[in-house]
Amino acid sequence: ASWCGPCVEEMPDMEQLYRSMTDRPFEMIAISADIDYNNVKAFYKQHELTFPDHNDPGQGIARDYHVTGFPETFLIDANGYVRKHYIGPQKWMNPPVFAVIEKILKDQDANKSASN
Repeated sequence: ASWCGPCVEEMPDMEQLYRSMTDRPFEMIAISADIDYNNVKAFYKQHELTFPDHNDPGQGIARDYHVTGFPETFLIDANGYVRKHYIGPQKWMNPPVFAVIEKILKDQDANKSASN
């Protein structure tokens, strides 16, 4: 949400992560609970964010994932399984956090190779 301080705190790292993964099988989508999508667009412009976003003003997605506050992040594998759930802002380029993403990608590669 554009009004969420902790969300603002983690966005530069999320952008850095997104840019570092452009050549990898990785997607990032920010889901905003803002009622007015213009606030999201202004937020993206102000913070120079380039990864895709989706607006969820009725918080249906938040309900589906049982979100209890903002920010919450779900790392979802290529099969649609939630592999990791973070509550609160993260330093996405921090080696232990980044390692979780790398492991998910490595597991996906291994599963893909095994099925061929």
